[in-house]
Amino acid sequence: MQIFLLTVGGSFLVLCIQFFRGKWLRLLAGNTFGDISPLAATKAGKHVALIMLSFGLALILLAFADSRTDMLSLILFSVGTIYTISLVILTYYFWLKS
Repeated sequence: MQIFLLTVGGSFLVLCIQFFRGKWLRLLAGNTFGDISPLAATKAGKHVALIMLSFGLALILLAFADSRTDMLSLILFSVGTIYTISLVILTYYFWLKS
C-alpha cells in the first residue's frame, strides 16, 4: 500500500510542477484541443497545481503513517477538498453569470 501511495503522490507532485510551469495544460478538462486561451489555461493550471500539491503531499505523508503524519495529511486533504469545492462553486457561478 505504501508503494501505491508514494507512486500516486509522486505523480501528483510531477503534475503539480508541470501545471505550475504552464506545461501539460492540455491534460486539463475542457482544454484537450486547445479550446481555452493560453492565459486562461495557465491561470487554471496554477489553481489545479495548488490542489495537486496538497493532495500529493497528503498521500506521501500517508505512506509514512504515524500519528503526526496522519493528522497533517488529514489537514492537507481537508484544505485541498475545501479549495476544490470553492473553485467548483466559483466556476459554476461565473458560468451561470455569463
